Formats: sequence, C-alpha cells, structure tokens
Amino acid sequence: MGTFFRQLVPALALLSAAVPAASAPAPVVHTASGPVAGLVRSSDHAWLGIPFAAPPVGELRWKPPQPHAPWRAPRAAQSFGTSCAQYETMDRFAAPSAAEDCLTLNVYAPAGPVKKGAPVLVWLFGGGLSAGSANDYDPASLVRQGAVVVTVNYRLGMLGFFANPALGADNASSNYGILDQIAALKWVRRNIAGFGGDPRKVTIFGESAGARSVATLIASPLAKGLFSGAILESLNYEATKSSLTDAQDLGRRFARQAGCEETGIACLRGLTTAQVLDAQRKTPPGPSFGGAVGGPDIPETLQSALRHGRFNRVPLIIGWNHDEFTWRNAINEVERGTRATRADYLVLARRLGRRDPAHADADAAAIISAYPLAGQDTPALVMARMQTDSYFVCGTRRFLRDLAGQAPAWAYEFDVPNSPQSNRPASFPVGSAHTTEIQYLFEGFHGATGTVNALSPRQLRLARQMQRMWIALARSGKPDSAARTPRWPQAAATGTPVLRLATSGPPLHPAPYADRNCDLWDRIAGD
Repeated sequence: MGTFFRQLVPALALLSAAVPAASAPAPVVHTASGPVAGLVRSSDHAWLGIPFAAPPVGELRWKPPQPHAPWRAPRAAQSFGTSCAQYETMDRFAAPSAAEDCLTLNVYAPAGPVKKGAPVLVWLFGGGLSAGSANDYDPASLVRQGAVVVTVNYRLGMLGFFANPALGADNASSNYGILDQIAALKWVRRNIAGFGGDPRKVTIFGESAGARSVATLIASPLAKGLFSGAILESLNYEATKSSLTDAQDLGRRFARQAGCEETGIACLRGLTTAQVLDAQRKTPPGPSFGGAVGGPDIPETLQSALRHGRFNRVPLIIGWNHDEFTWRNAINEVERGTRATRADYLVLARRLGRRDPAHADADAAAIISAYPLAGQDTPALVMARMQTDSYFVCGTRRFLRDLAGQAPAWAYEFDVPNSPQSNRPASFPVGSAHTTEIQYLFEGFHGATGTVNALSPRQLRLARQMQRMWIALARSGKPDSAARTPRWPQAAATGTPVLRLATSGPPLHPAPYADRNCDLWDRIAGD
C-alpha cells in the first residue's frame, strides 16, 4: 500500500488475510456441493474460502454466477479465498488483487459441537462496489454471542457492474456483483443448517456500499425469501437511484478506453484482468457506478419500490454516524497535501444545489446560509456537515418516510468521537466518521491479530450492546429484545426518537433531524 494510505489508516497496513492458527480441524460439514473441513480458532470454528459459484472467468466473465462443480472428498476450508479484482487507491478497504476466481464465502460458528437454530448474519462489505474483501472482517465477537456469521466476496468494479449492448442477452442486468450476493444467499439457505444456523433467521447487513447492496436486495424480486431481516449502516439513499442507461454509457466509455469499442465482447472477454483494471482506472466511474436500475434484478429504484409496496418486507435497522463525511475530507486533505479552502466550500455548495438546474443559484445560496463559515469551523468541517446531512441523515429520513410503516424499522445515530480508528492525520477532528462503527461489530476489522481495535471499557460495553441488538434482530425481528439493551422505539420519518449509540449521554435522540436542515435537503432532492 502507498505511504499516504498507511499514514491515513495504519490498521489497514496490518491486513494480509491472516487467520489465527488452528489448534485442531473443525468438524467436516457436508454442503450441497461437497464436504468442507474448517479449523478451530481460539473462540470459534471457521470454514474459509468456500466457493458458492463457479469461477467467473473466460466465457463466464460478465455472466450471472453459475453453479460450482461438486466435489466428493472433504475440501480444505482453512484459508481465505482471494479477494475479487481491485486496484489500490487512497480509500481502499483491501489490498490490490488481480483475481477473478474469487466467489467464495467464509462461515464462522460457535465453538463446540454443532447446535441447530442459531441466528445468521450475512455481511456484505463496503468499498464503493469497487473495493473491499470479505476476508477483512473477523466476527469473533458476534459468534461468541451465539450467531453464525457469513462474510461474502462478490465481483467489484467493471468486472462486477458492467453494462454494454455488446453483451447481448447477458446485458439484461449489469449488476453481476448483486447477482453474486443473491447466489451466496441461496447457498446460505441450502447449507447454513449444517453449520448450526437457522435458514429461516438470516439477516443481511452491510456498511456504505454494503448498505447499498442490502437496500438493493430489499428492492430485488430475485432476493425474495432469502433473508428475514436487514441492517443498513450508513446508507446514501440517493446512490440507490442509478439507471441502466447511465451504466451503459459508462460501459461504452470503458470499452472505448480498453480499445474494444469496435470489436465487441470477444475483445472485452479477451482482456487480461490487469487490462480491465487499467481501463477501469482511466474511465471516470461517475455517480452511477454499480447497482443500476432497469433489469430483472432491480426493476425499479428503491424509492419507487418502497412507495409502491413492491419490496421484500422484513424488520430492519438503519442508521448513520454523526460525522460521516469527515472521513472523505480527511482522505482528500492527505491525498492533495493541502487543506480545503473557502473556494472548495463554495464549489461544493454549488454542486449540491445543482440537482435542479432551474433553482441551482437559489439552492446554493440556501445551503451557504444554512452552513455558514463562522467561528472556529474550517471549510472541511462545514463541507462534511453538508454532505453528512444531505446524503446520510436526511436520506435516512426520506427512506423511513418512503417505507411508511410497511415494515418494522429502528433508526440509530452512532456518536463515539474518540474511537480508536477516529485518529486520522487531518487538520480537523473527524469525530464519528464513516466506517467508525464497524470496529464495534468486528473486533478484527482490518487487523491480522483480531485485537487491533483497542476499545476502552466504555466502548467495549457499547460494542457488546450493539452486537446483542444486531443478533436480536436476526433471532426475533426485534433489536431490543435481548438482555441488557435499551428500549428502542420503532422509527418513523418524523417525530420518533432514534437510538444514540454512544458511551455517554441520553440513550435516545428526541429530534434527530431538526438541526440537520432536512427540509432544505428534501426540497433540493425533489422530495
């Protein structure tokens, strides 16, 4: 990894897909494809690198996932599979990879003899749908509390989200990464009982682009019946509105960059993985990258699906971090080597207000009035507030309003500004930034040892509480049904408190949207 990136997130440099040494082989579990032999770790059992679909290589590149060939002898499941192909940038969650044979998942279960009926949590990682790895998240804490946890690899970037008429019938959906996730959930439904999990109690959860994946699966008719609960951490609701038309435009630009615009699919499938990644790097992804709406997997936007009641109705948790966008602005500061300026602030206000060109000037002026540069606030902090409120906080309110009580929902705000991974080398405090809550669910988040997140006693108590609530949703459909959890009222678009995930202060936030200018952002968004 590059020097700047190591400076930005030191814990990431530790990650090398390491696994604690096994003391003995874990029980052999018989899956529909064949038996798998895992390992015993210090506090749980793990079966790693299990293929849930055929390698999407050669003629299977840019095709829906296909069944994996069965095997008879026990297959070693004691080391991670490869991460899906991706290249390194400042905000990567995983190391670079040139592998397309990557459709594997990891299963973690409580130690001891296999017991039946445990709640199941299936993790879909974040990373902009172009980065990340299932192997980066160690769920030992969740497993110790009785859950079976599955982490899933899925195709990324142009290999996972490519639309181009040259694909012909295979272009019915550009969302191959989403189809991979659906294939993994089908694998879970068929096989998880052998690992002690209850296939009727499967909750999908993810952060950022992982939350976007969860949202897509909520809207997808192809995912019906594959999960019974959903958790969306840091969902950018506006990002769920990408169109297939925009994706096809991006695909044409990618093909042109790769030198395959005139020669079509044979040329594209003949590219090496490195050539695909190089062309992807040189093709601006734009806001519509991944999760395109218009095919059989995502026939309509999540907003439309919610408003018309055409979605998979399951109990859900949704929430945001208090200071989401300080994460991105800290990265920008380190990457550019300069601090954000007043000019940057004005450009952002203009860009955020340009969603309706007819009112762009008035909207930009309203944003500047609502988010003035004053006192000790730096441009970077004020810009972060704009984007946190617009994309995440008020987007959550719009999500809940569109949901309109059609499914049980609970909302939270995570606010622990002094978490270990909040220590970013920026000129401003990042507070409770994007991704910060993950270390409270995965004790080995981005760490080879499983203990890189040195939480304080108070933070550790909050982590255990969050883990109990996430598992309770999977077990019973109610996150506050577990012992030692606070009362958590169901959420509505307005007027309902959200739960504060914090180490001090009151447990409920009575008016979470009042100071976030949500009426302004709703008007700009056209809602």
